[in-house]
Amino acid sequence: MSMTWLTRLVEWYPFLLLVGVWAFFMWMLTRKNSPAKQSLVEWRRHNDVLEKLFAQHDARLRKLEERGGR
Repeated sequence: MSMTWLTRLVEWYPFLLLVGVWAFFMWMLTRKNSPAKQSLVEWRRHNDVLEKLFAQHDARLRKLEERGGR
């Protein structure tokens, strides 16, 4: 039984559609102003702020320990 090109296209259509949708979403996520990139930038900014706060907290704790004689 010989398969025509149309039959093969119909059989492969769902897979090709899935690959196309996946490629579209990957393209959307890698754009310059994508929500994923914006949230990553925001997460890094929050992380930097928290690191500064923890560093200040550690410095204050060391001063208190030096004063207390521990």
